Amino acid sequence: MAIMQDFYYLKAKKTQANEYLKRAFKCLTGEDDLSVELWFYCLAHYPNDRTEAVQQLDKLLDKGIRSINWNLSDHIKQAEKAGFTPITLLQEYADKINQE
Repeated sequence: MAIMQDFYYLKAKKTQANEYLKRAFKCLTGEDDLSVELWFYCLAHYPNDRTEAVQQLDKLLDKGIRSINWNLSDHIKQAEKAGFTPITLLQEYADKINQE
């Protein structure tokens, strides 16, 4: 499901991506690498969810939850095209998410 969601975000098909995001959140069984990825997508692509996404990402990262080797650079580029600022915030979270 995350791969399809990835595809839709990168193709700027936000309506389809939003549906996959909702479904993916419903499938979560705990705090794991998928939850980190989903909250990163919220941060990158949903400005209205930024505050909650930052809070959730900080909580998960503080617990040591990561998604090692997950390439988030295309999401950062897409968010920058959409006007996300400061873009360095996304890169900082991507680096933390990939940190071993």
